[in-house]
Amino acid sequence: LRASLKDGSVRLSLIRLWDTQDEDGDQVEVLSAGFRQRLTILNKPYIFFVPIQPGGTVRIKGVHDGGGGITLGVATALGPVSLPRLSIGQILELPAQ
Repeated sequence: LRASLKDGSVRLSLIRLWDTQDEDGDQVEVLSAGFRQRLTILNKPYIFFVPIQPGGTVRIKGVHDGGGGITLGVATALGPVSLPRLSIGQILELPAQ
């Protein structure tokens, strides 16, 4: 990762993820530029940096539905992103910014 950051083929981007409804055990997986992280989302946002490739995407995959759909809020450095409820296995692709 360090070498990719140095040569500019990858950069870091801020992302926030949270459960927009009840904390009911919803889980997602975040995938981007070789990064993979599974999270049980909470009402309190997870705030972290993900590696991104310019022109690439950040993928968010629904892993576990605690009931009523995976209710996920996402915000990048540019602000919040409007998302539908996710289903298990559904993948959303967000443009890397």
